[in-house]
Amino acid sequence: MEEASYNGKRKIELRRLGSYLKYAGRAVFFFGIWDAIKTVITMFLNPIVLGIQQKSDMNAEEQLTQVLSFAVLGIVLWINILIRFYIGRWAIKEGNGERKGLFPLLVTCVYLVIVMVSFVGVLKGFLETANMESFLISFIIELTSALALIIIVVCSWRVRYLEHKVYTH
Repeated sequence: MEEASYNGKRKIELRRLGSYLKYAGRAVFFFGIWDAIKTVITMFLNPIVLGIQQKSDMNAEEQLTQVLSFAVLGIVLWINILIRFYIGRWAIKEGNGERKGLFPLLVTCVYLVIVMVSFVGVLKGFLETANMESFLISFIIELTSALALIIIVVCSWRVRYLEHKVYTH
């Protein structure tokens, strides 16, 4: 009788962790969209970028450099969005009980390290600028994004552990 009660508690815990995975997956998904919007707005509202775009006396080399810079930024932006969508979609599926192996979890861990490194960039930006509102917004968003990724990693490992215990006993 106690064994059944214990397995029942594990299954309840699995459902709870599945919900966390789904919510965190959606958060990562929407942070990808936010990142794209933020990058595009920053790119087109930045006075330096606008100043370069408005130069009409640029030679061919400067124009090529500008086009290549925008192309590389666009590619990096799309890779970032695709990785976030991949992680978010995987976490939602993981929360629904669909298993895809360890590769998505490893991608999430690597991306979490990248997000943590981006904190350094946010902090450097704060030291270089006196714009406290911009810093706080960026910091809160990066922190929340990192927390969603941490929740995904921890819950995914916990689900794997509990499922192993439920089905082996």
